[in-house]
Amino acid sequence: MDSNFTDIIYQIHKKIINLKNKSEYIKSKFNNNNLLVNEDKLNALLDLIKYINLLNDKLDDVKNIVLETTDNNNLSADEKEILRNNKINKLVSEKFMPYIIYATICLQSSENL
Repeated sequence: MDSNFTDIIYQIHKKIINLKNKSEYIKSKFNNNNLLVNEDKLNALLDLIKYINLLNDKLDDVKNIVLETTDNNNLSADEKEILRNNKINKLVSEKFMPYIIYATICLQSSENL
């Protein structure tokens, strides 16, 4: 089972390196003076930024999972602090999110009256 996850992580890493190489190529060939801006190009850049942000968030999620499964003796002080903050955020979210959602529903339904 570990081998499969190791292979998956390796494949993800290779894809990220490939993305970095594509980004470097684009940066090296980019000429601002020749770029004619239109809606399609702007939408493509907007989509790219959105997906990069999503990818970054998902990588943070995986990083947190890895930290949770790592022996505390093998973690740095910064990693232990991240782990503690994640546990606190998770606890706060579990306890207060239902109340926040309920309050949002109440406020939105009262605006419609």
